[in-house]
Amino acid sequence: MLIFLLPDRLTASSPKLLSQACQSFSALERIPHGAPLNYYLKSAPKDEVKLIILDDKGQTVRTLKGTKQPGINRVRWDLSYEQTKQVMLRTNPLEYPHVEVASEGWQPLGRRRPSGPRVAPGTYTVKLTIGEQEFTKNLIVKKDPPSARSEQSIRAQLKLLLEIRNNINSVVDIINQIELIRKQICDLKALLKGDANTKPVITTGEEPDKKLMDVQDNFFDLRLTGGIQDTLRWPDKLYTRLMKLAGYIGQSDFPPTTEQLEVHEIFKEKLETYQSQFNELLDKYLPGFNNLLRRRISTT
Repeated sequence: MLIFLLPDRLTASSPKLLSQACQSFSALERIPHGAPLNYYLKSAPKDEVKLIILDDKGQTVRTLKGTKQPGINRVRWDLSYEQTKQVMLRTNPLEYPHVEVASEGWQPLGRRRPSGPRVAPGTYTVKLTIGEQEFTKNLIVKKDPPSARSEQSIRAQLKLLLEIRNNINSVVDIINQIELIRKQICDLKALLKGDANTKPVITTGEEPDKKLMDVQDNFFDLRLTGGIQDTLRWPDKLYTRLMKLAGYIGQSDFPPTTEQLEVHEIFKEKLETYQSQFNELLDKYLPGFNNLLRRRISTT
């Protein structure tokens, strides 16, 4: 099997090269943003094909799934870091029990996952992996020529955006853990319903469920149904506020403002508080509930 990473055809954010590639504005609109990563395969491999983007420190920026058709393959990198993690809601919205969870057993929070922040100008390494084989080639990302911002301001912006992305991922981790626990409690209550002997288990399980909901309610409104009216009915909470802060910062050509940095610190303190509350719940309430459940099981 012959594998070869082809030379770059297009540097990032290069209007001159784009104008040479197409002669009309309508054609320009159809060109996807980012860097095309091209590679040639003599035959289709059995192993998975991945393209890993590394920064100048060797840290993974993005991992892309590659195609494996014989001949020339092309995967486009949008010059962004990895997306934030996926929220997986497994319980019904509060006050809307008729809104059922999707057949997959979970549904997303909101209509889309935010993309990762745009990378800073510099030299990146593209690593093509097929099984145990690896092939690398450098890729240069240049600053958009019309942009007036300096590379220093770009890196200051990127540093903050990566911190916010990490905070969003921490929020998602807490939400997903809570959803898993609450779903198990909900299923257990449905299974034991009608059995008088198991009433203490159901009653005891209601307390941690309520406290988990109190923590979860800091991140998003538990009445969200996924409908288009959600944004009008219910206020934004920490999860959405973090995404909006990242959006406001990322769309600017300038470094973060003093006010944005202050808001970031406020959100970070809130997250630390909610994380502590969640950890306390895990340590204080769930062990007792699990022990009660084990005793009931052992006596049946």
